[in-house]
Amino acid sequence: MKTKKTEQEFLYQKLKNVIYENIFKGVYANHSLIPPERELALRYGMSRITVRNTLEILEREGLITRVQGRGTAVSLKTCATRTDMGIIALVAPNKIPFFSSFVEAFSEKAEKGGSLVLIKTQSENKNFSLEKYLYKLFVRNVRNAVLWLHDCTVSMECIARLRGMGMNFVFFDIMHALQYGDGVCLDNQHAIESLYQVALEQAGNSGRIAYLGWGETAISSITEREHAFVRCSGHQSPVYHVPWAVRWNFIPYLSGFLSTIEKKLPSVFICVNSEIGIATRKILNERGFSEVVVCCVDEDHETASLGLTTIDQNLGQMAGKVMTCLKKQNHYPLAWKPRLVRIKGTLIRR
Repeated sequence: MKTKKTEQEFLYQKLKNVIYENIFKGVYANHSLIPPERELALRYGMSRITVRNTLEILEREGLITRVQGRGTAVSLKTCATRTDMGIIALVAPNKIPFFSSFVEAFSEKAEKGGSLVLIKTQSENKNFSLEKYLYKLFVRNVRNAVLWLHDCTVSMECIARLRGMGMNFVFFDIMHALQYGDGVCLDNQHAIESLYQVALEQAGNSGRIAYLGWGETAISSITEREHAFVRCSGHQSPVYHVPWAVRWNFIPYLSGFLSTIEKKLPSVFICVNSEIGIATRKILNERGFSEVVVCCVDEDHETASLGLTTIDQNLGQMAGKVMTCLKKQNHYPLAWKPRLVRIKGTLIRR
């Protein structure tokens, strides 16, 4: 049975959610005036005192500012927000082995700090909307999110509004510090430089080094690794691509491509990640080209068993930095400034 108090709280929350949604969708833009109390009361069938009390709650949250003689204006935050860190949302790609390793490391760090991790993998369903999912988290008072965007498109305008409404973000594996959150990523320049030095030793004076990566993608970690290789090689070494469009079933394409260059195989392949590195090593072994060296970014059990030289991304350290960034946003919200943290990987020679 509902008491008068719980009924009032329900009405407050109902109107708050209406205002939240209108801000999230951009109906109420930052610094714009929302409808006056009387209009809100008529529109949603509430008393003016209920509307007034709801607006007072939103004002205490810092989401609106009430200006005498002018009205009530939206006031999105430019700083971080002190929130409940009991639940942290982690949104990341699916079908990627590297993801499960990061989840394990991050969950361990979060639980040590007293937080639980809510994991959401990006669906291949074209109807999946990351923006809508994040908004659902917001209205359920989950205000801390770690985003590994990978190839998931997202409206930065919506991210900006959610940040202004009180969500804290850390972007994993993004190479540029966004103004809406901190970024944590591998130091890709250092990683490729380390692999390239090994490749030079393996190739010798007469050998060739080639790069094998993903093509047709705007994912910053992928493009940064390729650019680092081009710089290391002085624009002299070949760069080959596996089309991003076939990423979920790329081995047939890779097999066919390697067939076309069998007569001019390099001495060393540097691969963008372990997925391509492992597949390349297996195909070359099957065809009797075991002398071709394969190196890659990312370490896992298969890279070890196949004898690949790799860069271990130190996921435990990365997970710890992600948690540190979230804690700083929560503990020092007014002093927070977005930053990019690059973690040097560890070279594992084989």
